[in-house]
Amino acid sequence: MVDNVIAFPAPVVPLRIATSPRMGTPREEPPLLAVEHDGRVYSLATLLARLPDALLDELDELVPQSAQQAWDLVVRRWPRIAQAAVDRG
Repeated sequence: MVDNVIAFPAPVVPLRIATSPRMGTPREEPPLLAVEHDGRVYSLATLLARLPDALLDELDELVPQSAQQAWDLVVRRWPRIAQAAVDRG
């Protein structure tokens, strides 16, 4: 009998990650994805929330590689909608 052989399939052990904030440590906020538009910086999440669902579906199909590339696609394809999203802020 060999001791270092694991039977296949290996037993599945659920992975549980527990975190607890330390006292006095501020809770970390999720990273803000910022994009540049006309020399100003905006939150991509805020701008995308102001766009129509159909446009977001089409943008998703284009598979942008970064936050800035996603916003640049919106500006190039739908300039009036992009400007309206920026103006609302």
